[in-house]
Amino acid sequence: MPIQISRQGELYSARVTPPHADVEWVSPHSMSAQQLYNALMELGCHPVDIMDALSECDPEWERRAPNFRT
Repeated sequence: MPIQISRQGELYSARVTPPHADVEWVSPHSMSAQQLYNALMELGCHPVDIMDALSECDPEWERRAPNFRT
């Protein structure tokens, strides 16, 4: 299963399983794009996969996260 991200207003939640992450994980609560990116990186997700999943979920996510950093 690829990284699955859903949007709730200005926040996001995700679900990911191996091989896209080191372990199966579901976000414990809604997070900002930056918080979610950081959490997924800690799980071993590839940055391009995370960015692609964010863009698929919300094509305007970068506009909503002007201070986002990789």
